[in-house]
Amino acid sequence: MNRNQWLVVLFGGILVLLSLAATMWWSAGIIAILTGVAWKQFDTRGRRPDNPVVRSVTCKQCGAVGEPHWAKCAKCGAADWK
Repeated sequence: MNRNQWLVVLFGGILVLLSLAATMWWSAGIIAILTGVAWKQFDTRGRRPDNPVVRSVTCKQCGAVGEPHWAKCAKCGAADWK
């Protein structure tokens, strides 16, 4: 169980216990179901991570391949990307 799932169980459990203490049975049942749904949504096992596509750029002076967020070319030091 990850951190977000622990938080969902903690707060959902507290709300369910408070509802049961106030004898609000339907409310406790609905909150328990919603807690279970939220717990399942925060489950990260089996999901692929989001891998953004990093486009590469080339230096105008030497033709070296770099990344668009680099300030200067690693090979020649120019700041011109195309």
